[in-house]
Order: sequence, then C-alpha cells, then structure tokens
Amino acid sequence: MLKHYKQITILFLLLTLTACGGFHLRKPLPLAKPLQHVYVQSRNPYGEMTRDIRQYLQMSGVQLAATPDEASTILSITQEAVSQDLLSINSSQQTRQYNLRLSVTYEITDRHGTVLIEPHTLTELRPLTLQSNQILAGSNQASQIYHDMRRAITFTMMNHLASKTVTRALLHAETKEQP
Repeated sequence: MLKHYKQITILFLLLTLTACGGFHLRKPLPLAKPLQHVYVQSRNPYGEMTRDIRQYLQMSGVQLAATPDEASTILSITQEAVSQDLLSINSSQQTRQYNLRLSVTYEITDRHGTVLIEPHTLTELRPLTLQSNQILAGSNQASQIYHDMRRAITFTMMNHLASKTVTRALLHAETKEQP
C-alpha cells in the first residue's frame, strides 16, 4: 500500500512539473545597440501605453532620452485607437456582448527624422459580455481589459523590436550613417 502511495505521489509531482514547464515570467529582451538610447514620442506622453513602453525599455537597460536631439533613435507612437463593437444582444435585451479593440501604430526614426523601421500596427481584440444590471461593473471590467490589452501590445512591440529583422535593419541603418 505504501509503495502504491509513493508511485501516485511521484506521478503527481512529475505531472505538475511537466505542466509548469512552459510557464516563464516575461523578462526584458535584449535590444539592438541603436535602441539603447531612445526617445519615446507620443501624442499622449503621460498615458498608460507610453508609460508601459518606457517602463519596459528601462527594464531592458535602455537609457531614455529627455529630448529627441539627445537620442540615437526615436520610437514614435503615431496612433493609439480604442473602439468597441456591439456583437450581439440576447432576445430579452438583458445581455450584450462587445468586442473591445485596441490598435497601436509605431515607427522608429533617427534623430533627423529618417524612417528606420516603417510604421507597424499591433491590434488586440477581446470580448466583453455585460448584463443589463452590471453597467458600472462592466465599465470597470472594460477598463481592466483595455489595461491588459495595452500590456500585451507593449510586450508584442518589444518582441518585434528585439527581433532579428528589426535588429538587422537598425544595424544596417547605423552603418550607413557612419562615414
């Protein structure tokens, strides 16, 4: 009986370790040298998206420039669009389902305005279901979903900026710039 108990315990531990094996915390990604001293430009410089981007860049060891002239590159958030589409209403008009959408467009230029990385758009789409008696709670839920979407887009943006394609393009542009 004791042997059977040990086998079940070992099996349970192995299954638990196997299931958790794919879980990793999101850690900062190494970025190309031209991105090591960057200015983040946005229409909403104190907004949540810009704040998340700056925070992630700093966690990656990037120095944030105070002005565009001090930076080697400029990360411009050219658009941040939030929308919601009504998907359905049940027959009693009690439940509504929405699709929440967040799109962010960004590009990278040098301090002279030369485009190094063409505008790139990232979009997150999430469903939201509301009961007619939960309007206020639904507003808080929508705010939380948009917050999560901004975080997801920031992480996707950093993955794109750390990609081999972007790194090569930035390094190529940097070598062309040097005499």
